[in-house]
Amino acid sequence: MDDLSKWDLTDEFSHEEISALIIGVDPVTVSDPKSLRPSIDVVENAYLNAVGFFRFGLEVEGKAEGPSNTTLSLYSQSLLRLPNYKGPPGAYPIEVYDRILKEEKTTIELQIFTRKEISRWLNANEIKSKYVFNKTKSNEEKKQSLNSKERTSLYKLIIGMAIDGYRYRPEDRKSSIPKEITDNLATHGIEIDTDTVRKYLKASAEDVLPKIKNS
Repeated sequence: MDDLSKWDLTDEFSHEEISALIIGVDPVTVSDPKSLRPSIDVVENAYLNAVGFFRFGLEVEGKAEGPSNTTLSLYSQSLLRLPNYKGPPGAYPIEVYDRILKEEKTTIELQIFTRKEISRWLNANEIKSKYVFNKTKSNEEKKQSLNSKERTSLYKLIIGMAIDGYRYRPEDRKSSIPKEITDNLATHGIEIDTDTVRKYLKASAEDVLPKIKNS
């Protein structure tokens, strides 16, 4: 299984990231999403069930409830933002229509899923994920958590400074740069393990550089 510890820094995931992590694959290493198809199908079907359940509730009963511990559907952030709405059947306020009922707004490619909701869904379905989404965090740890955009920005800073300032080459298998960075930080009283530096340089390169090459 891939080293997935860097994903502990985020609380928001795309459907492809969920699909890869469930089977123990680092999403940044996936070059062809088709290789995740069986896992993606499970995630996508669970999300579409949530959309269908939400629409049915609005159309027939005039209410749309959020997920419970026994709900087998997977709710995206856009669905979770409008829980427990009640009104006349078939009569939706504009924000519900725009966010939930427009087909182009409900495609799974546009959805983000929270760690808490993923954990609830996995537990409700008794799905054994190789990556542990259900991580209990203290308030201090929550403050330190990064969402996907923040994590990518941090990775850009790390890899950018390493390449420009240290002439770091990600393709070098036995680079001396992590040790050089560790030694330089030590002169300023900043202590960090060389393996930790190497891990985050590798994670930054894998996350940022493929996107630059494909742009």
